[in-house]
Amino acid sequence: MENGKTMKELAKEIHSTAKEKGFWEGGDRNFLEALMLIVSEAGECCDAYRKQEKGKMAEELADIIIRTIDLAEGFGIDIEKEVLQKMEYNKTRPYKHGKIA
Repeated sequence: MENGKTMKELAKEIHSTAKEKGFWEGGDRNFLEALMLIVSEAGECCDAYRKQEKGKMAEELADIIIRTIDLAEGFGIDIEKEVLQKMEYNKTRPYKHGKIA
């Protein structure tokens, strides 16, 4: 992470910035609306991919991560813990999660 920061520290910084910029006005956020903003960032990434704009693709992937971390932090989810747990679980899953290619 940036300057040796943990994901938890980065999550707090991301969420603090989002609050400062008005994305959590009044202290609350509509979870589904915020989730759809993540989806819209994914759509922008798809568009950049189609146009072969690698720099824009990277930027949109970063936006997906930033919005996801902000949403988790804002709803009290320890995203670092959840990611680490999910990574360990995924190691136990079969190839392609057992789906036929």
